[in-house]
Amino acid sequence: MTEKRFQTGFTLIEVLVTFLLIATGLLGLAALQVTTINNAFEAQQRALVTALVDDMAERLRMNPVGVRSENYQSFDPQIPCPTSGVTADGQATMSPEVRAALDECQWAAMLKGLAVKTAEADTSGIGAPIGAMGCLDAQIRPGDETVVRVAVAWQGLTAQVAPFATCGTGQFTNTDSVAPTVDEAFRRVVYRDVVVR
Repeated sequence: MTEKRFQTGFTLIEVLVTFLLIATGLLGLAALQVTTINNAFEAQQRALVTALVDDMAERLRMNPVGVRSENYQSFDPQIPCPTSGVTADGQATMSPEVRAALDECQWAAMLKGLAVKTAEADTSGIGAPIGAMGCLDAQIRPGDETVVRVAVAWQGLTAQVAPFATCGTGQFTNTDSVAPTVDEAFRRVVYRDVVVR
């Protein structure tokens, strides 16, 4: 009479297949984690930029005479802050021109993140969007109406559809650290059109 043998345990092939399946699942989970972190960072950047755009839009609405006088025609972040007509708390008390210059100076500081800095002498701030640059484009329309497009462009982490707004065109590159090239798919833009009558 022959004795029946029953298999106990796992074979080497079964163990290797199990390891392969687990490794594939863990790699997929790691990729999902990286994508989630990138998307969360992009959302945080977009929220910060939206607040910056809304801030300048409100400044324009508070200075309609300055807007109609074409003081917000374009934006140059290198223009120094006005010193005359400014009180100790930083408020402009003089003309709409001084108010416009102060608005642009303060907005440039916020774009660089200088509203929050570790020391008073810091030239770079904390929490600014990556490579943020502001744009103002004013157009005078018939009927005593001026439309100012307030836009902020910044560097994205992943390629997306290139924005149609022109702020920052040609200024942002892909994420290749060896040979970065200009790539509009990495440029992000948020804008608002402000109408002043």
